[in-house]
Amino acid sequence: MSSSKITIAKALAPTTRPSTNTKPPTTGTKLPSLQGSFARRSASEKRGDNVSDVNENSNDRVDGWSPPVAGMLKVNIDAGWSGGRGQGAGMVARDHHGECMYAATEYFTARVEATMAEAKALRWTLLRLQEPGIDALVIEMDSQLVVLCFMQQKVNEFIEPSLQDCRAIASLFHSFDLVHVKRTGNKVAHLLASLAFDFPNVCWWDNFPSQLSSAILEDVFSIII
Repeated sequence: MSSSKITIAKALAPTTRPSTNTKPPTTGTKLPSLQGSFARRSASEKRGDNVSDVNENSNDRVDGWSPPVAGMLKVNIDAGWSGGRGQGAGMVARDHHGECMYAATEYFTARVEATMAEAKALRWTLLRLQEPGIDALVIEMDSQLVVLCFMQQKVNEFIEPSLQDCRAIASLFHSFDLVHVKRTGNKVAHLLASLAFDFPNVCWWDNFPSQLSSAILEDVFSIII
């Protein structure tokens, strides 16, 4: 495990753990190192090979996931809700190499509507990330309304109290940005949110469930092919 990953792992140590009889949904899978893939892509670009014209550090890529700038952590979040089962949330943190540093699920028993579920997921994420060693952060989510309300470009009185908390926490980071992306750029977080109902309050730093590993790798391969 790299030193940066160890630092983030310590910072994001969960306050709660799943019960001892709760197991991840599938066999854990160790992700391969992704730095070599990005290095090969960079070398290919310098040679002028036919590669996708994608600005890896741009937030303008809304159709798929893209890595953050070096030194910044990108966290994708999503919420899932069920009228009879409460609310689930998922988050995945990745670095500029596309390497997954941390993934987590959270289950909330309160039954809320979709927009409030997304706002609560944002607040939960920010609270989890408010730790030493994490000071440059971009969060992506597929709820455009929550993003616009957070930026105070729209008003929703129902979620405003939660967003006031979010703005206060976000102001503590040295660098922070909240970005709206399409669902196609938020697939890993969407998967985690759906897992939260059956596997609540689970955290992974390595040996991710196989379907989670596949989703992460799909994001990476989509920008290096």
